[in-house]
Amino acid sequence: MKAYNGYEELAHTADWALRVWAENLEGLLATAAKGMHALAAVKMKAENDFVHRFSLPIHDRENLLVDFLSEIVYIWDTKHYGIHTYELLKEGEVLKVTLTGAEIIDIKKEIKAVTYYDLKIMDTIEGLEAVVVFDV
Repeated sequence: MKAYNGYEELAHTADWALRVWAENLEGLLATAAKGMHALAAVKMKAENDFVHRFSLPIHDRENLLVDFLSEIVYIWDTKHYGIHTYELLKEGEVLKVTLTGAEIIDIKKEIKAVTYYDLKIMDTIEGLEAVVVFDV
């Protein structure tokens, strides 16, 4: 039986794929981000000296997942920070996000983009599950 929150890398022909599962939407987003950090082998300094706050509209779960992970890839590329902690709060049709992180020491594998390829967030008995494909 799977834990309520987790991820696993899946074999994919050209890109990377990650299966993610969690009890709720906020957990799914945070777990997907942790899995994305692991896939890219992001190494960060231990101390948290970076805080990034933003909001995302919740039109649908799939767009929210792609937008959330894409924001993290943007932070990697432009600010050179990785994320240690995720504070996610749904308020009506908006997700308020506070990310805390540290300077990136190294990224072994570059992720160019989060894709919509076969993306569907599915309701399960345990919560939610999705497969996310990353363009590398």
